Amino acid sequence: MENKYLKMAEINGMGIYSLSDLICADLPCLVENILLREWEGVIYYDERALEGHKHKEQYGNLRFWEGLKYENFKYHRKQLKRIYTDNPQCVKEIIRRKIVEKCRQLNDYTTEIDTLCIR
Repeated sequence: MENKYLKMAEINGMGIYSLSDLICADLPCLVENILLREWEGVIYYDERALEGHKHKEQYGNLRFWEGLKYENFKYHRKQLKRIYTDNPQCVKEIIRRKIVEKCRQLNDYTTEIDTLCIR
């Protein structure tokens, strides 16, 4: 996943104003928050999780999503998120849990950010 920032307002809101601020920041926690926020914005179609749902065909159709007005888009995205959250075997939720797990692992391995510390 790659993020492109055109303005630094979001990064500045996290307390990062220069590269030297990354040394003091809790970088794995920041990365986890950014990745999870971006992952929540992804509309992922999981056929198994939608089995028997009345909107299964619509949610699998790209034109359906492109044709929605903003309020309807938000409503259906929220419905889709609710379906996925209720289903622990949903691929999107599994990937979300893996992102959290990996960020926590990285946080355990990098408890100290010091250029002089070699492990």
